[in-house]
Parts: sequence; structure tokens; C-alpha cells
Amino acid sequence: MHKAWILSFVGAGLVAAGALGACGDSEGSGGSGSDDPTSNSTTTGTGSTTGTMQTTTTGGMTTSSSTSSGSTSSGPIECSDMVTTITGECDLLQQDCGPGETCLVAQDPNDPANSVSACAPAGLVGLGQPCEPGDCQEGMLCVGTCTYVCCPEGATMGANEPCGLGQCSLNVSFKGTDDSVYVCTYDEVCNFFDPNTCPTGKDCHFAGNGLANCSVPSPGDYMDGEMCEGFANDCPDSAICIDADGPMMGDDTLYCRYFCDPNLSGQPAGLGGCPAGQTCDTSVYDFGFPADLGFCHP
Repeated sequence: MHKAWILSFVGAGLVAAGALGACGDSEGSGGSGSDDPTSNSTTTGTGSTTGTMQTTTTGGMTTSSSTSSGSTSSGPIECSDMVTTITGECDLLQQDCGPGETCLVAQDPNDPANSVSACAPAGLVGLGQPCEPGDCQEGMLCVGTCTYVCCPEGATMGANEPCGLGQCSLNVSFKGTDDSVYVCTYDEVCNFFDPNTCPTGKDCHFAGNGLANCSVPSPGDYMDGEMCEGFANDCPDSAICIDADGPMMGDDTLYCRYFCDPNLSGQPAGLGGCPAGQTCDTSVYDFGFPADLGFCHP
């Protein structure tokens, strides 16, 4: 999972999502916040709504969906997990505004420390393209690039909808508030130890068994040897937030450590070697890569 911050609001209206907290983080492009969301409700709050909300609880699992004649999707998305803490005039996941409009994040005019959802005219900028607030086409949100609000990839129902070939792996938070929302990411595949493998502003991070993706750094901006939060993009390029003792040793404290390759021991940290005083350990974890990949630690 990745994390990111949206830095500020524009006036009392749209959120300034053009500048993400690119300070170093866990899983995803399109942005990578403050704390994770704390509510799994997608119910709209005060204000006019164009749809209806239905909530069903089964075995402790709550699923929410909304319907609207103005929806830009083919039907309601049912998601078993929390998507966002933000409510208001419209539903960010269902995108239930009228034709030619999109559901965006705005500053609450009654409480500047909070954010609300609001319908606004859609722009012309397409998926994955750089944007300013209000630029994106119908149904999308600007978080530095245009993307979709989505159901988290780990959900038992609705996972990754409506990301298609992307992943719902980025939790975007709004600085100065406790509000957050999950959005789709479309990360490039990358190679560790190659300084040119990712576009400017992104680092190469471990994304799962045998896979590395380019992602925007997390707001934590943790450096080698510092305690981290466990997000894939917490640490520098070609580094990982990891329990150096292994997952079964009882101490789950996580630290940033560089990946390494014993065959590249003469290279600097981040290019296959280790920082001074550290060794390359390939015995604790199998990262799923065909090469002999390990991580550095004292």
C-alpha cells in the first residue's frame, strides 16, 4: 500500500491536488498522506444529492452502493472496505453528479479544517495526465494526475474497481485534515539499482513477489536506518521498509534498508551495494526475483 498527501486547499473550493507530498512512501503512482481513513462509510452527508444510498450488513461486513440517473459509471460499485472519510453533496466512489459534472473534494465552507465532496463542471484532462483542480474529465479526481476514486485492492468485494489495469493502492490524505480517499494508480514497472528506471519524481519500490514499480515517495521521507510505517514507498529508491529479523521473530519494528546484490558489493547503496558497516543478507526473505536479491543491515 502507498501513501501520499495533498498539500493544500484552493480558497474555499477545490483541493489543490497538483502538488503531492512527494517526500519519500508505500504503494502507487498517481500520488502517494496522513493517517489511513478511519471510516468505511461512503454515505453522502448534508447537501443535495442526485442518488440514493443503500447499506447492507452481512456477517459484520458492510457494503454500500448508490444509484443515480446522472452516474458516469455503468452501475454502482459495491465495496466491502472503507474508500474515503469524505462525505457531502455527492459520492466520490459512485461519481453520482449530473451529466458534464464530476464529484470533487472541496474545503468545507463552515469548517476549513474539514473537506467535503461537491459536484463541479468536468474538465478536459484525461486519465493519467498532469492536472490542476477542476481539470479532469467526468468521474475523475485530480491528485497531481487525473485518476479514479476506487475500492481498495484488498477488499473482499469490489476490489480495484474501477481501476481496470491499475491498482487501488494509493491512500491520499489532505494535509491539515483527517480526511483521506483511495485512488487508482498506474505505476510503471522498474528495475532496482537503475537510477534512470523511473520518471522524475518517482522512485523504484518493491511491489510484491518479483515485481517493482515506480511510485511517488511517501510523506514520511524516511532514510536508511530510520523507523518507517510499512508503506511500500516509505523509503528511498531501491530500498524497503522491513523487519530485518524476519516476520516470525516477534519484533515487528520496521526500518528502511537498501536492497542489495552480492555481485554488486562494490557499488554505492541504492545501486546494489550497501552503506558502510552494513552487509548484504539474502537469507531472511525471498523477494521473488530471479537474481540474488537481499537487503542491507548492520
